[in-house]
Amino acid sequence: MTVIIITNIIIIIITITIMTIIITMIFIIINIITIMTIIITMIFIIINIITIMTIIIIMTIIIITIINRHDSHHHHQHHHHHHHRRRRRHCREKNHASGPRHEASPAQRRCIGSQICMSKLPPYPHSQSRCPPTTRSSPGQTLTYAEGCKGGKGRGVIGLVLTLLFDVERQ
Repeated sequence: MTVIIITNIIIIIITITIMTIIITMIFIIINIITIMTIIITMIFIIINIITIMTIIIIMTIIIITIINRHDSHHHHQHHHHHHHRRRRRHCREKNHASGPRHEASPAQRRCIGSQICMSKLPPYPHSQSRCPPTTRSSPGQTLTYAEGCKGGKGRGVIGLVLTLLFDVERQ
């Protein structure tokens, strides 16, 4: 009789120890999983921040290059075609920009912005004064965002990015 009782006690002790070990293992695994998920989410957040920062930096670089190129137009006037001159004159008239030309006033910067075709969403009815595209297109023509921004140096990239963004939003 006593042998059976002893064996029972031993079995119970063994099962209890096994159960506790299993439970602790499960807890450890859960903790590891939660820690891993936290780490993964942190990594994702960091990656997102980095990508957003790089996009912002790229956009600022593009805008700076556009403004610089726009300023360089004034110094090399004779190198460019007549439609550049017409566009620049229109800019001056529209915004009544005063002072020396190389200092870009807010009004002139607005004008540059309108030349980058950021004034209207795609597709917009195109007018020669509003946003001059390539020399091929004629006034009154309806252009998509990217087409309107193809003309001129450095404008295509922003046009393309904006077109992609607006396409995503429309869907």
